[in-house]
Amino acid sequence: MHPIEAQFYKRLASRAPAFHSQVQKKTVEACRSYLELPHFNRDIIFTKSHAAAGLCDWAINIVKYYDVVSEVGVCG
Repeated sequence: MHPIEAQFYKRLASRAPAFHSQVQKKTVEACRSYLELPHFNRDIIFTKSHAAAGLCDWAINIVKYYDVVSEVGVCG
C-alpha cells in the first residue's frame, strides 16, 4: 500500500467512532424510504446527473456503514 493511502486509511479509521456518534438513528431511518425507491440507485441517477449519482452512492453507503457499525461496533 502506498504511504499516502496508509495515512488516509489511518485518519479515516480514527474518525469512525466520531462519525457514528454524530449520525442520529432518526436521520438514518428517514433515509431508508428513499433507499427503497426503485429509481434511487447510481445507474439510473447517473443518466440524469453524474454529481447526483455520486451523492446517491454516498447516501446508500453511509446507511450501510451505519448498519454495520451499529451491529458489530467500531473497529480500530
